[in-house]
Amino acid sequence: MKKIKWNRVLAVLLAMVTAVSLLSACGSKSAEKEDADTITVYLWNTNLYDKYAPYIQKQLPDINVEFVVGNNDLDFYKFLDENGGLPDIITCCRFSLHDASPLKDSLMDLSTTNAAGAVYDTYLSNFMNEDGSVNWLPVCADAHGFVVNKDLFEKYDIPLPTDYESFVSACQAFEEVGIRGFTADYYYDYTCMETLQGLSASELSSVEGRKWRTTYSDPDNTNREGLDSTVWPQAFERMEQFIQDTG
Repeated sequence: MKKIKWNRVLAVLLAMVTAVSLLSACGSKSAEKEDADTITVYLWNTNLYDKYAPYIQKQLPDINVEFVVGNNDLDFYKFLDENGGLPDIITCCRFSLHDASPLKDSLMDLSTTNAAGAVYDTYLSNFMNEDGSVNWLPVCADAHGFVVNKDLFEKYDIPLPTDYESFVSACQAFEEVGIRGFTADYYYDYTCMETLQGLSASELSSVEGRKWRTTYSDPDNTNREGLDSTVWPQAFERMEQFIQDTG
């Protein structure tokens, strides 16, 4: 594959991967891979076949793109790296800055990309390697949202919520007519954790919150890092208030 074509592939894939909050990586920088007619993309699950794979194929009709379902765990890619089998592009949504460090020499340098340019320099410096390269970028949280029964809102003439205050008001209005306004299945731990993380976004994105997350996810930290008394009390207070507000 010609160099210009390879740059085009990386540009398109990086743009798409950034949009869906993924990690882009080029597995090997050897001339053999650059001259190949096929690039391999490992997806973290089959759901990415629906929109991500067709989009890439449409943008690059003259290039053979091989999609393989890999694993949503960087340990899987560490194993491939140690055995010389990294794909051209990897996708993984569960990783941290520390997880990506062992793959540094195989990851794309994002320091001069538009994605890195959107991050404040003072913040970006926290993610730079000693040589100035950047292999990991923070991204915004994604909202899963709520599913509502619109017919019930219309039947009882209750406005659809547009913010937290109107959401609470709607829950209270439904309570008055004998309908539970909000319900969530907290049987699964990730429901509780995602709700807690969503409600504690301001604390976790603060200076103290970033310090706590960095220490908590550092594999070299030999001390057991629990929930501190700075970031988490307000987060749990907000969670308690949310449960009270929604009944």
